[in-house]
Amino acid sequence: MSLFGSASLPAQIAWVNEIHYDNVGGDVGEFVEVFVASGIDAADITFTLYNGGDTFADASFTIDTFTQGASTGSGTLYSELISGIQNGSPDGWSLSGSGLTTQFFSYEGTFTGGDGPANGLLSIDIGVSETTRFNLG
Repeated sequence: MSLFGSASLPAQIAWVNEIHYDNVGGDVGEFVEVFVASGIDAADITFTLYNGGDTFADASFTIDTFTQGASTGSGTLYSELISGIQNGSPDGWSLSGSGLTTQFFSYEGTFTGGDGPANGLLSIDIGVSETTRFNLG
């Protein structure tokens, strides 16, 4: 089964809804939030962090190990605090399941995955970098 779905499945069954990977100064509150469509087993979906410097996977997590959050008729949010998400330029993540990668995204540039579920795939840069802290007060 493809994570992109088929005519009888939703267009996409899982995606990274939000990620926080960097702060000015010391990193705090790094996390990821993943949406998993209804009827999909979160244990079948894997979130993998990549280091763009060497292009290899740093760590992988099955979504069922994340904290289950809000559910709707269409699916459930899962989140996890993950200390030590890479801050380099570039770095990224993949979200995969059933042997297929549904997302391979990066921040602060692109790179080709050197192993794991994104092996040989070119990442898509999310176009955001956390380089400046704004003072709103």
